[in-house]
Parts: sequence; C-alpha cells; structure tokens
Amino acid sequence: MDQPQHIYFVTSGKLRIIEVLRLITENRGTYSTQFNLQMAQLNVSSTALVSSLPKWQSLAKRYIHIATLEKGQFCGSGENLLRRYLVSWGKSEVIQIPHSFLRRQGHSDWVELLKDTMEAVLPSHNYVFQDFVERANWRAYKRRLLQDLVSRSRKVVLTEIEDVPLSIRQDEDTENWNTQNSFQSPFINNQ
Repeated sequence: MDQPQHIYFVTSGKLRIIEVLRLITENRGTYSTQFNLQMAQLNVSSTALVSSLPKWQSLAKRYIHIATLEKGQFCGSGENLLRRYLVSWGKSEVIQIPHSFLRRQGHSDWVELLKDTMEAVLPSHNYVFQDFVERANWRAYKRRLLQDLVSRSRKVVLTEIEDVPLSIRQDEDTENWNTQNSFQSPFINNQ
C-alpha cells in the first residue's frame, strides 16, 4: 500500500470518509440479486476479479460512510486509506501539508502519533464489512417479514354498513338529521 503524500487538516466545514466495499453478488433469475456476503480481495484489481468469477456471480460496489471529520480534525497521517476517499460535505476548507515537509522539519514522531490516533478511530475493512452484512441481513429480514404479512392479509376488504357499530351509526344519523333539518326545528315556532 502506498503511504499518503499529505496530511489534511479540516479548518472549516465537514469531510466524510467513504469506504468502497467490493462485494460478490449472485444473480438468481431475472429479478433477484443476493449478496454472497463475501468481501472481494482488496489487493486484486476489479477487472481481474470480474474475469475470475463464474457467470452467475458479479462484482458490486457499495459506498459506506465510515467517519466524519470536522473542524480541527485530520486525516492522511499514514493510516490505511486503501479504497477510502475524502468527500466534502458542503462547503469545506482543508489545509494540505506534505509529509516530506514534516520529515524535513523533524516532526516524524509527531506524524507517527497522529497516525496511531487515526488508526484507533477508523474502523478496519473487516469491521465495515461485518457491519454491512449485519445491516443487509436485518433489512432482508424486515423485507421478508413485511412480504409475509402482506401475503397473509386479505387483498379485498368488503366493509359493509353492518360492520360499523350501531352506536356510531346512530350518532352519525343524528348529526345528519340535525344538519339537514336545522332550519325546521320542531322546538322553534316558525311564524
């Protein structure tokens, strides 16, 4: 893995760190695509990986937001940024300092401390993948549950007036009578 060339310090705004997950999917029929729940190898190029897959499998990419950097935070001190990108979230300002400049000034220990700090904060590729799998399984479970509930329900609802409780029908009839006959009340002498 190549070391980053610069350290980026956020002076205003927000930056998001986005990780690209490469997943192997299985195409089962025309309408269904399911994740095989395998993370593609990080060190293999996409074209080489696609050519090695059987016909029923394909490569899918998912972009996962893993962290947000705000004013005063930094990135690029040497932590693993393979398949990770910095994306501005709105208007942002960033100071970019070359690693070579910091080494010449004798700040290598300081940069190593920043690297250790960011490695402790950022999740690993395996953790991001496992979190994605758990969320995908939860969404699939909810989707299956909803489909099961919908399939059990009656498609046609035949509600009739007898299905409405008598007390509600009587109140409604009284309200309708009062509204329709409000000008001819029997209690008022119309002369």
